[in-house]
Amino acid sequence: MHELKQQVIELCGPILDWCTALGEPGLFVLAFIEASFFLLPPELLLTPMVIREINDPYILAMVTTIGSVMGAVFGYYIGLFGGRPLALKLLSKKADFAISKAEAFFGKFGSAAILIAAFTPIPYKVFTITAGMCKMNIVSFILYSLLGRGSRYLIFTYLLVNYGEIVLENFFKYALIAAIIYALYELIRWRMK
Repeated sequence: MHELKQQVIELCGPILDWCTALGEPGLFVLAFIEASFFLLPPELLLTPMVIREINDPYILAMVTTIGSVMGAVFGYYIGLFGGRPLALKLLSKKADFAISKAEAFFGKFGSAAILIAAFTPIPYKVFTITAGMCKMNIVSFILYSLLGRGSRYLIFTYLLVNYGEIVLENFFKYALIAAIIYALYELIRWRMK
C-alpha cells in the first residue's frame, strides 16, 4: 500500500509542485480539481502552508473549502451531463441496474452521503459525479458539501495549529471512524421509519 501511495504522489508530483508555487491560488486549484476528478487531497498543500504560516491558517482553510465546494459543483455537472452516457459505456448491460441502485441510494441517503463523503477521506469526486448523475437537488448538494468540506478543513486546521504532529498521524483515521458511526446512525434511523 505504501508503494502505491508513493507512486501516486510521484505521478501527481508536477501538479502538486505547480500548485505549491502558486500559493493560495494553487491551494484553491488543488481543492477544486480534487473534488471533481483528481487524486491528491488538498491537505497535502494545506498542511505545509499552515505549518509555514504562509497566511492566517483559517483563511487557508476557507480557501480550501471554497475551492473544494466549487470543484464539487463542477463534478456534479460532469455527472449531470456526462454521467449516464459514461456509465452506459463502462457498465454496458449492468448500467441500468447500477444507475437505478444509485438513484435509490441518493433518493434515501443523498444528503447524508454527501455530508459523510465531504468530511472523510472517501474519494469525494465519486459522490459529486454520482449526485449529478442522480439529479440530487443542487441546493442541498451545495449546502451539505459546504457543511462537510468546511467542517473537515476548519477542524483539520484547528487541530493542526494546536496539536501538530498528533493530528498528522491520526486525523484521517478518526475522521473515517466518525463517518462510519454517523453512517450507522443514519442507517438505523432509516430502518426505524
